[in-house]
Amino acid sequence: MALFVLGAGATRGASFVEPATNPCLLHLDADFYAQLQLISNPKHRDTVRDVNKDTVELFGLNFRVAMETVFTTLEHTIRMVETTGESRDFKHGQLSKQRDTLMQAIAATREESLCSDKDEGEAVRGQRV
Repeated sequence: MALFVLGAGATRGASFVEPATNPCLLHLDADFYAQLQLISNPKHRDTVRDVNKDTVELFGLNFRVAMETVFTTLEHTIRMVETTGESRDFKHGQLSKQRDTLMQAIAATREESLCSDKDEGEAVRGQRV
């Protein structure tokens, strides 16, 4: 029996990752927003725009945050609003929508990094790392 433990970035060196054809790499925490900008599939355009808008709303125009910080901030703020009630600044529904958009953006970067143009949106299957 073999056990493989793959950590952050393991896919970046995989044999099926071809930066020439798929410039978007499977994101790491710190470069999530950089990889998000490399998504070329038009079906994700609104998600990319919305997650950037949401992050600017939470952290300001020149934000320097990683994906995990944004996700954690949204999760904790949602829990605080559930406990203390809504204020003018934080609405439960809006925060939940922002979290959902972030999760969609994470999925979009994964799809973009693992699919080639000829796959038409389906993940590459049967490839060995």
